[in-house]
Amino acid sequence: MASRGRKRRVDVVRGLARVVAVLLGLLGAMPVLLGIAVRTNYARAYAARTAEALLAKHLDVAATFEAEISLVPPAVVVRDLRVPATDGGGPAISVDRVRVVPRLFALLGGKLDVGDVEIERPRVRLTFAGGQLANVRYRLPPKTKPDAAPSRPPPVRALSITEARVAVLLADEGVAFLVDDV
Repeated sequence: MASRGRKRRVDVVRGLARVVAVLLGLLGAMPVLLGIAVRTNYARAYAARTAEALLAKHLDVAATFEAEISLVPPAVVVRDLRVPATDGGGPAISVDRVRVVPRLFALLGGKLDVGDVEIERPRVRLTFAGGQLANVRYRLPPKTKPDAAPSRPPPVRALSITEARVAVLLADEGVAFLVDDV
């Protein structure tokens, strides 16, 4: 009878060990499954729709783009960014690719640290009239404190811009200038 009680205990321990092994296996598979999930078209479209809605809600900017999320290394990639102009011309801002690689441990510590930002082939066409930007519709959020302390440095470790083209028209003065391949 003692051996029967001991056998039951051994079976319970084995069963518990199997359950723990399955749970650890599932936990180990989570990063792989998440990596696959964020690469689906649904996840990309959802990320783009959500970001476009946030831009429209908070800044009143109607931007369109495709978004990608990568877990290893953690990064967000925006492709074909377009901000339409209100003057009927082509887009006021277009960028082929923006890649943001946040500093993971700073984010886990509760600090906003974008890390590295790479901007490839931005094309900017701005028109100023009456001292105001005339061809892009936007609304900045209201200041919360009028006497705020000086701003802190931007939360960017490295900023890289390649093959930029900037065209600016000062409509009141009839002056235009172009900066190409910066």
